[in-house]
Amino acid sequence: MTPAEKRSAPVDAGGRLLAAVGLSEAEERAYLVLLEHPMATVAEVADLLGKTPRWTSTLLAALEAKGMVTRSLDDEVRFEPAPPEAAVEALIARRQRELSQALRHAKSLAARKRPGGGFGRPRSPAE
Repeated sequence: MTPAEKRSAPVDAGGRLLAAVGLSEAEERAYLVLLEHPMATVAEVADLLGKTPRWTSTLLAALEAKGMVTRSLDDEVRFEPAPPEAAVEALIARRQRELSQALRHAKSLAARKRPGGGFGRPRSPAE
């Protein structure tokens, strides 16, 4: 990434690039490790992250469920990162569906408006 691209990339306050698409800090770190070390084993990723293999296995399963990595079918299980652009596009589409669903829910809540135009508990005359 060029310096200009780094300056224009969307990041959260912690400097994370993939927070906006729903990756936790740990998931993002593991994905970036796999980009640098494709086809790594759980033990290799755990070593690079400084975590236990059990913790890392759970983390990689979460990344797999999000479509960020794929598991090899070799004798020794290895993980390969999905191409960044395709993976992020899929996460964006998923997030858009979730946001659309939240908007539909908000609209249904708006339809429940109390008589008199308000929401929530009725106000007393003293309020």
